[in-house]
Amino acid sequence: MRKSIKGILGIASFGVVIALVIVFYPTTGSLQGTWTPLELVTPESSDHSIDPEITMDHLGNIHVAWEDDDSTMNASGVDRDIYYKWFDKQAGAWKPAELVSTGSTHHSQEPDVEVDKDGNVHVAWYEETSFNIFYRRRVKQLGEWTPIQVISTEGLGGALSPVIKVDNQGNIHATWWDDSNIMGSGTDRDVFYKFWNETMGIWTECELVSSESGNDSFAQQLGVDQEGNVYVSWRDDSMYGGSGVDEDIFFKIKDASTGTWTTTWVVSSMSTLFSSYLKMEVAGNGDVHFIWAESGELIYRCWRAASSSWSVREIVTGECTGNSRYPDLAIDGAGNVHLTWHDSSDYKGADGDYDVFYKHWNNGNKSWCNASVVSLESDSDSWEPQIAINDRIISIIFYEFTDTGGSGPDSDVFMKKLALKEASAIPGYGTPIMCIILGCGLTILAISTWRQNRQEHARER
Repeated sequence: MRKSIKGILGIASFGVVIALVIVFYPTTGSLQGTWTPLELVTPESSDHSIDPEITMDHLGNIHVAWEDDDSTMNASGVDRDIYYKWFDKQAGAWKPAELVSTGSTHHSQEPDVEVDKDGNVHVAWYEETSFNIFYRRRVKQLGEWTPIQVISTEGLGGALSPVIKVDNQGNIHATWWDDSNIMGSGTDRDVFYKFWNETMGIWTECELVSSESGNDSFAQQLGVDQEGNVYVSWRDDSMYGGSGVDEDIFFKIKDASTGTWTTTWVVSSMSTLFSSYLKMEVAGNGDVHFIWAESGELIYRCWRAASSSWSVREIVTGECTGNSRYPDLAIDGAGNVHLTWHDSSDYKGADGDYDVFYKHWNNGNKSWCNASVVSLESDSDSWEPQIAINDRIISIIFYEFTDTGGSGPDSDVFMKKLALKEASAIPGYGTPIMCIILGCGLTILAISTWRQNRQEHARER
């Protein structure tokens, strides 16, 4: 009986030690880091630089495209043009700006930029007057741009706001909105899609995405998963699916194996307010993350691929008292959701003008962190931030009408970076302390067992 009791006490003691480890040492800590100083991205420009877009390649190089009014840079002329430059991570420096919209004599606007697995850069934009979608590729091995292509060849001159993605096979997926009456779409605005077949070297025929909508469909977002399935979401003014008279977020998927589109889902189905400033991102596991604005607040929702189900609708800017707008999303390899936006809240050192904010959803402890202010050095409004991430290095770009860093009184593009690390319960010492606690627990158990054996042997003698 004594032997059994002592054995039970020994096991219980060890269990208490393990319980203490579980209680006081979280298996996944919060993500923390320090923002780098504000960096001027467009020092070459002496005129307005706006509407930047950003992406990062697998080596951690940063690629940026933007609109610029400088008429002397790269002999671009008096029209607004699209420029591109990239940050060489290995060299730790920016390469010179390159003119993308060569040959254009009209304003080129709203660029989107992507980079494929081989490091080739893809840029799309639209041009005023013609109102067509243009595309160009920068071949990494040559460091040269291919000739400009027109994607929206089926349209009648009403195409705007292109979004592009590149899949694992190098196919280029493109979407835009157009008010041309083509493919039975009517005279309202509709969302269209086509893709470049890399194997065949051709653009496929245009497809009407917003076919169920009877009103304006616009401000679309695009995603592609590892199997080549295509995801498109957009803002819509129709009352499809009982969505009501307010503006809502619609969504559908194109199956890569069958080539067919699903019917339309209403993402913002619980809302009676206008849903705007939509952004969408597809994670590596196929989950689709949505963020949009309603009445000055940002709303988050996720479509879970494994269960084909929706998460709850969640307000993620509850700590902000100002106007939260223009969000952007990025998903890292661990499934953490990184969010940036501009906000007029007087919060954590922000002075009530529009500043860039950031927060993340930790996939380990399933919670959002508190918001932080990114553009604290700024003395002016900071606009329309865009975010990219590679290997827990976060890069956020935005533009400001400020003379910060000697940039001049015009608007310029700026960047800040954050290197994330996982913080433990006791910063810097979590893992060693866990090992010490476990070691002590095992030592106590071993000593207890040894003493018990000695006492039993003594009684036997």
